[in-house]
Amino acid sequence: MAKAVESFMDAKGHLHQPPSNSERSGIATMLGRVVEEGGLTDGVARLILEKLCEIEQTSADIDKLEVHHATKLKVIERRSEPA
Repeated sequence: MAKAVESFMDAKGHLHQPPSNSERSGIATMLGRVVEEGGLTDGVARLILEKLCEIEQTSADIDKLEVHHATKLKVIERRSEPA
């Protein structure tokens, strides 16, 4: 007898049991290779998910640095303008 199960669909319409497999497939597709093909892409997608908090924190830090740098450049430009 058939039974209902919960699965998760990736962007290509493939079903996966754990949601992390669906996310890995989506990341691998964005990287340019499908998870089913194997290779490095699946491993890279897995690492991205495992290190997601660190990646997001690094991205936030970069954003803060860019804002700080842009602000600093504006101050330098104002100082160099003739009075």
